[in-house]
Amino acid sequence: MRTKFNILLLFFIMFVACNKQPPSQRTPIFSKSIFQNEIKYCTSEPPATKISLQEGGIDYQVDATEGQLMVIFDETVSHDKAISIIQSHNATVAAQIPYLNYYLIEVPVGKESVTYSRFHKLDEVDFVYPNAIEQWCATAAHILDNYSIGAKHGEQVESMLIGCNPLMNITTYNVAYNGGGVNTNKAVEYVEQILSTLDSDNGAVINMSFGPTLTNRKRVLWNDRSVTEKNRNSFKRRYINGLKRWIKLTTKYEDRDFVIVNSAGNEGMKEVEFIIEDLKNELSYQECKTFEKHFIIVSAKDDNKEGDYPNDVSAYHKMVTKADISDMTAQDLDWQGTSFSAPRVAGYISTAAEQHKLAVTSVLQHVRTATKKAVDNVLTYELLEEEIKNASSNDTDVEYKYDNNNNSVKQDLADDLVGQIIYEPSENGYFPQKWRWTIGQGEVLGVEVLARDVFLDNLNIRVLAHLHRDAIKIDTELIMHYVKNGIGYILQSTTVTKLIIPSQTDYSQYVRLEMDYDFIPTLMLYNNSDMTLFVGGDWSSNAEPKRFVSIVEPNSSESIAIGNIRSYHIHFAYRK
Repeated sequence: MRTKFNILLLFFIMFVACNKQPPSQRTPIFSKSIFQNEIKYCTSEPPATKISLQEGGIDYQVDATEGQLMVIFDETVSHDKAISIIQSHNATVAAQIPYLNYYLIEVPVGKESVTYSRFHKLDEVDFVYPNAIEQWCATAAHILDNYSIGAKHGEQVESMLIGCNPLMNITTYNVAYNGGGVNTNKAVEYVEQILSTLDSDNGAVINMSFGPTLTNRKRVLWNDRSVTEKNRNSFKRRYINGLKRWIKLTTKYEDRDFVIVNSAGNEGMKEVEFIIEDLKNELSYQECKTFEKHFIIVSAKDDNKEGDYPNDVSAYHKMVTKADISDMTAQDLDWQGTSFSAPRVAGYISTAAEQHKLAVTSVLQHVRTATKKAVDNVLTYELLEEEIKNASSNDTDVEYKYDNNNNSVKQDLADDLVGQIIYEPSENGYFPQKWRWTIGQGEVLGVEVLARDVFLDNLNIRVLAHLHRDAIKIDTELIMHYVKNGIGYILQSTTVTKLIIPSQTDYSQYVRLEMDYDFIPTLMLYNNSDMTLFVGGDWSSNAEPKRFVSIVEPNSSESIAIGNIRSYHIHFAYRK
């Protein structure tokens, strides 16, 4: 039983003075923690600048502190080796947390981009990024007001959370950058402080109501005519790296009881699920587990919104929830922003953990389930509490329950699959290994239980799920991993073991593969029908045959491969 519960939130109040001297002229002032070799950054902040980066073929800029980069080395790299690498690149250490392989380094002003590129290419470096200055996830009206933006913002976040439980134990941390926004290195140091001192009897809910902005202009939304594709790609890249930083830094504390609540942002983007899947493709298996166990992204329902500003998903995704802040914006539009929906959810989690004597990570799983069932996926505390009570009253003998392959069990499993991700597990499957399908409502046709395995508090159920999207049918064999949380079993993760494309009405007579030599040798797929077709096949040059699938619009063509293709075959053509 939990004896004590703390909620710790990152709030942002701007009181820090800024030293305009370049890094080379500043004298760092360090304070050492109880952890060996740990050094906290305590000197005045450098001025802000824009750092140009290139990553994944995307050119973008990051608002960051001048002359500073954050480096996370691979866990195999020793502290001495890390220092040696840093020094060999004409850089010095400004702060460090060796346990996390984390270093804040200072480089010559104007050389941030070059140094980033060099570190990004090193095998010893797991992650490198500028010391980004991120912005509060409140609407632009806050920035236009003639008062201390940070103090106002922090007070509002705190007030929203206290509204969930006036007796809540709250600790605040100043992570503000003097010129406006958040100094991410400060936030890193505080998060490390919170998690490193967290014992088995405590839970921590950490609210982060900040993130990247779409452009430097105020009140710009995703679909505004002024927003370019370059703006959107840059934002996605910064959004991914912002989350990746926290996941990599917290993975070493994966066994501790904490939840990080991230505001979704206010750019009017409805593609958060796609960013999440791109992010997961860049994480290790263990980092993905940390992300799914400890993180939640919060959008907002706001009936009084000026423009459709909340970033959101186009359909339910287990990593995203939503809170209604219309009651606050009805009083004052100054409350607009996912900055204020995030602490409302943080308050729900902390209150439920305290009242029901649960781990905050267990409550988070109930948040996901309650969100999935809620109208428009809008979470309320009442819905969360109902979900917890229902789980408590249900028959917890899931080992027996899931051994009975009845319709109710099948429906339970089908419901749990909504929001889960399927992917191609085979190196020679039809789909690329980066392909992802988030299962949506109504896309599960049926579920068959193949086997189950029980070990202590873990229950693994192997199922064959029959899925469809439009007219396309796909079967997937996967393992659903459940964990007992004291009051029931919660789906923790899924592992895909096999993808099968079942036989359907075949329209192969309407398609053909053909080499085109007009410009460069290209294998082309032609659809001569008035139907959109889902076509699979293979091609080879000198190597083993490679499978492919492609969706081809009516009376059109798609390129499949470039080069000297020796053989090619169509396996099926199904209606989409």
